[in-house]
Amino acid sequence: MQHPSLPNRPSVLHRIRTVLVLTSTIQRFPGISHEAADTPNQRILQGISEAAIQRRVSAPIQFVNGALAEKLSDPKMRPPALQQGQVDGMIVVSSYAEEILKALGNLLPFVVIPSPEKSLRVDSVGPEHIHSVGMLVRYLYQLGHKRIGYVSLRERSPWSHDRFTGYLYALNKLGLQFRPGDILNMFGPSLSDRKLMDPVVDLTRDGVTAWVCASDGLAAQVYRALTRNGFQVPGQVSITGFDGVEIFQDCPQITTIAVPWAAMGEGSLIALLERIEHPDQATSHRAYNGAFVKGATSGPPPKSPPKRGA
Repeated sequence: MQHPSLPNRPSVLHRIRTVLVLTSTIQRFPGISHEAADTPNQRILQGISEAAIQRRVSAPIQFVNGALAEKLSDPKMRPPALQQGQVDGMIVVSSYAEEILKALGNLLPFVVIPSPEKSLRVDSVGPEHIHSVGMLVRYLYQLGHKRIGYVSLRERSPWSHDRFTGYLYALNKLGLQFRPGDILNMFGPSLSDRKLMDPVVDLTRDGVTAWVCASDGLAAQVYRALTRNGFQVPGQVSITGFDGVEIFQDCPQITTIAVPWAAMGEGSLIALLERIEHPDQATSHRAYNGAFVKGATSGPPPKSPPKRGA
């Protein structure tokens, strides 16, 4: 059945499919700093492009910022391929607002990366968060850490909540004490990056021996703040991140989870082609497991915690 918003066009079975890839800027993913030479978006787009070649699919990329995306419901504001009815579906690679995603859903079948709010029933692809963060917490526990703090991003997104859930689940599973005061930027007003580092330093002086950070970019900020205040990493405190993309010139390889971004890009194209072929099937979410990277920012806790005011 043809989507009601689409003009008449030849059956997709008799021509090469065209999939429009919508994204904003390369740096749009929360937690990825502007110093990164490589980003999740770049790897995702690479995965989509390589999969499109293998499957004889045309996959033009359109950069659309938030303001323009809000106008996509207006036929005159759509990319030419959409206006001319040459597109069979879309892959949205960006953290667009829920209202924007709902508007896009009225245009064509589409798949979203990263996963949107769970209340929005659309096909999506993203990293597996809960088990992966739990893996980091268990690794720190096996090293001997008993007081492990958590640092979240300012951006409150579905995946940031999932990563925090993984942290909480691991604490409970390991029998570690839950200390609300060791949780930063997850509850209440969001703190700026600069203000966030002050409690990180204070809590480390108070006895936190490891920090689980919601992203590699955030982990690098924690590393800089702690070393600037005289802490040895990992001699006195350990740090983990998440993403596995960035390499920073001023800090060692971060202990992290390397997300298979390119494979997610390929998976998004496969999911979209399945949606086009079977428009009435139930919506799905494809979660991709990351790989543990030991890095150089984690080790056993110190025999005695740093003294307050050190």
